Amino acid sequence: MQTLALSNYGTVEMNLDEQKEADGGIQIIPWVAGAIVALAISAINNWGDIREGWSDGINGKPPRH
Repeated sequence: MQTLALSNYGTVEMNLDEQKEADGGIQIIPWVAGAIVALAISAINNWGDIREGWSDGINGKPPRH
């Protein structure tokens, strides 16, 4: 039995642009994951302000700044 290579049919490997188009272009998951990580880091760095603001809001106090 003879094996047939795809090159016998005139096929060529896709270039990067063709692969992106076939895969759907830009991937959204890395962007969403990056945004979630950035929000988490911001919340950690500003936790004291977040806690004070939440406390002031619950107790009906005006903003401190």
